[in-house]
Amino acid sequence: MEDVEPIVLSDYNRGYLEMAIDCEGNLSLTKDKSDTAKRGYTWRPRVMVTNTNLKLLEALKDISGGLGKIILSRGQKGNYKAVYYWYLRPSEQRVILPQLSLTIKEEQRILLLDALLLLEENRYSSSRSSKNDAGLEQIYLDLKKLNGKGVHQSYLPFIGKRRCKER
Repeated sequence: MEDVEPIVLSDYNRGYLEMAIDCEGNLSLTKDKSDTAKRGYTWRPRVMVTNTNLKLLEALKDISGGLGKIILSRGQKGNYKAVYYWYLRPSEQRVILPQLSLTIKEEQRILLLDALLLLEENRYSSSRSSKNDAGLEQIYLDLKKLNGKGVHQSYLPFIGKRRCKER
């Protein structure tokens, strides 16, 4: 894991990143199987913005001081446009996330910062054990629930009720 030079985002750049992450982004913690890890899996914090507009993602990279990487996720096929994503490595997340204040995904941002802290503690642990696994597992489950698809609890009272008059 390499260290990243700290940068300070301008108000404009901070707002641009907040908008992109809130609207098009994903903040998650994955539990990836690994044959080389002692416990059989590794934790991976993820911050990414997915879009078909490559210029948007290039702008995100530019305003974040060159941080992140842009990857082609799916090439153009038939009527479907190519899809790209811009993602931040954990060391870059530690620089960018503390500077943001999200509107829609603020809970996810806070949980991911907690996960990054626990992973950093594991990094410098002499045993490289899974002493923080219980905390990481809880964050994983909380993020999974927050990022889950389906009907949000606040919509339940409206399901099955007509909100507009028939014409």
